[in-house]
Amino acid sequence: MIFLTIPDINGQTITINPNQISLIMESPKNNEFWIVLGKHSIEITDEIYSDVLRHLDRVTIDVAEPQPETDISHMRCDELELAVRPANVLKNNNIYYVSDLVKMTFVDLLKLKNMGRKAVRQIQEALQDHNLKLKGDQ
Repeated sequence: MIFLTIPDINGQTITINPNQISLIMESPKNNEFWIVLGKHSIEITDEIYSDVLRHLDRVTIDVAEPQPETDISHMRCDELELAVRPANVLKNNNIYYVSDLVKMTFVDLLKLKNMGRKAVRQIQEALQDHNLKLKGDQ
């Protein structure tokens, strides 16, 4: 089994199993690079990002079971474990399924009665925990 030891942008050293990496992403606009491990993410430098990609070419995943992609067609909004306010606002506006929620934009949600910016951000965070996002989010 191969493990990668990498420093994050704060200089802390983190050892990871490449099988745990669910996503490696870059945001060229903000010059940010991230490794996502399940529900946790680690911000790394561009040099480390390149190094990790180079190492992953040599990694063979021998024991990890393939993870099924999240099927959101039947996933209910209450599975997102939202705070009370955003959960109630969605329910009161007949938004029960995540598939309907991800079709909405930040502004669409703000237009809902009793929905504020803080509640929309909580929804965005809950969606990110499931590797999902609102329409138009980057």
